Amino acid sequence: MKTVPNLRLFAVLYILVVGFTGCSDDDENENPLGTIQVAAEQIISENTLIIPVVSVGQDSWLTAVQVGDENTNDFIAQPVLVKKGTTADVKLIIDESIFPLPVEGHQIVLKLYADNLNGGTPGQWDPSDEPIKNNNVMVTKTITVFAAGPDAYTFAWYDTNDDGVLDKEEALESYNFGNYFHNYWDTNQDDFLNKDEFYHTFFTNADNEHSNSLSQEEWNTNYPKLLNHWTDTNFSSADINKDNVLSKEEWLTIFEESGWFESYDSNDNSLVSLEEWHNGLFKEWDINLTNFIEQEEFEGYFPVVVSWWRW
Repeated sequence: MKTVPNLRLFAVLYILVVGFTGCSDDDENENPLGTIQVAAEQIISENTLIIPVVSVGQDSWLTAVQVGDENTNDFIAQPVLVKKGTTADVKLIIDESIFPLPVEGHQIVLKLYADNLNGGTPGQWDPSDEPIKNNNVMVTKTITVFAAGPDAYTFAWYDTNDDGVLDKEEALESYNFGNYFHNYWDTNQDDFLNKDEFYHTFFTNADNEHSNSLSQEEWNTNYPKLLNHWTDTNFSSADINKDNVLSKEEWLTIFEESGWFESYDSNDNSLVSLEEWHNGLFKEWDINLTNFIEQEEFEGYFPVVVSWWRW
């Protein structure tokens, strides 16, 4: 039974960025900084809540409280240390003795604390680790959490008519990136992707570690599921300057003349609309050209799509 039939988080997904600064007497944390990138609605799976991206200017702690407990340290998740810089997929483990699961549509509050503002032991949570504030007001982020059923986001979850394949409408539910397309990928806000935006988008989606470069592991993860449609170049050949990562410039060298962009631009106007984007993805996933996505095809592309949700 599909317990959250209207959730389709990624179909309505929008990234809410919380940026904040604060002050303290600790020289190393004089102006603590932090940014959380998280959807307004999130799935809790097996008592684990994944926060897509956390960026901090100093070692910090991410945790959560129930609504109404914002001014307390009554955590429903053990504080997780986030090292200075940007960290993807920060996992909060929800304490089910405090916050029973499953839950549907329950709001919680995310909080960030700067590590050791007033002393204490670095790298160990203690009450001296104070919330980061903006103009002396503690910054919080309220999100709604849902518990994932055992069949959530499986092939059967999307196969709503149970015919053993996904048609274009069903497949679209698994990779509808309308919000990302308009708010993040379309950098000039003209409702289309030009060639540079198109290739930058795929580069960013492949950059799972948010490092602005691709490691060989990231290349190897994406190549058999997507990139091999458009190039037979191996990683070592693509890494022109031999620094063991691929820059955006090296990426463009590989794909700019590959025809990838042109295959999506169905009306040949040198721009890709959201509809063309989704149609192009469907064609890529439909490896055997049946106009349906079979379970094997779904299991090939879906792990790639999951990483894009957290972009």
